[in-house]
Amino acid sequence: MKYKEFSLNDAETIKRYLSFNQIRLCDYSFSNLFCWGESYNIKWKIHDDLLLIYDKKDDYHLFPVGRKITSEELLKISDMEISVTGSGNFFMVQEDFINENKEFLNKYFQIELNKDYSDYIYLSKSLSELKGKRLHKKRNLISQFKRNHPKYIVKEISPELYRECIELNDYWCKFHSSCGTEDLNDENTAIRKAFNNFSELGFSGLAILEDKKVLAFSVYDTLTEDTALVHFEKSLIECKGAAQIINHEIAKEISKKFRFIDRETDMGIEGLRKAKRSYEPDHMSLSYFLNRK
Repeated sequence: MKYKEFSLNDAETIKRYLSFNQIRLCDYSFSNLFCWGESYNIKWKIHDDLLLIYDKKDDYHLFPVGRKITSEELLKISDMEISVTGSGNFFMVQEDFINENKEFLNKYFQIELNKDYSDYIYLSKSLSELKGKRLHKKRNLISQFKRNHPKYIVKEISPELYRECIELNDYWCKFHSSCGTEDLNDENTAIRKAFNNFSELGFSGLAILEDKKVLAFSVYDTLTEDTALVHFEKSLIECKGAAQIINHEIAKEISKKFRFIDRETDMGIEGLRKAKRSYEPDHMSLSYFLNRK
């Protein structure tokens, strides 16, 4: 089978393979692969009952999923893909596989921890309750928001809010120095694809509104049986506490169904790293590179 683009028509097939491994890393999500696939030229194929995914932009393969794989099999796939794509390297390789096969892998691959693309995993109950001294600033900002916006409402994202959420994202972008860069252009493309295919992708979300104006929104779906993945979360820059209250409200919603929340990676961006750490993650889902020697 040749590599092909991600399509909604293939969603069930791909999700079946992804769900086998139950990996808590955000790239192992059909909705992420679909929304970001165009920007990163990500394609897929089935080989020997395994889902192979190739990111041409970064020139890496995701770890093959769909059944248990040995280190010897991974080496054979690496050899095969060198002749097919020119790359025999892998990223987003989970920690368990590295630890179980380190001696063999060290013979053929350079193993490197990928801190910038390891996922932040939180207990949904903790984010929904915000207990403890370390989270008191979050509680204070939420209280301040409620005082300043006494008529705000929390509303489930539905089709009539899609356009307003996209417009809020565009407005948010204008306040960032990186607006117009390749990374934010890619994110804007992904957000538009998400809202244009919201129900088909199985997304859920909440918005904070005041006088029918969207002040913040958050979008999530299922990553594993016990983990929800928050894909996009935006708020008005000038609206103090909006970021904290949407984070809190989405956590309360998610905690009804999931034990964990994956809030994705910090991509090596210091401000994003500081913000994610400030919410006291339960643990990091570590990701590794495997580069052929």
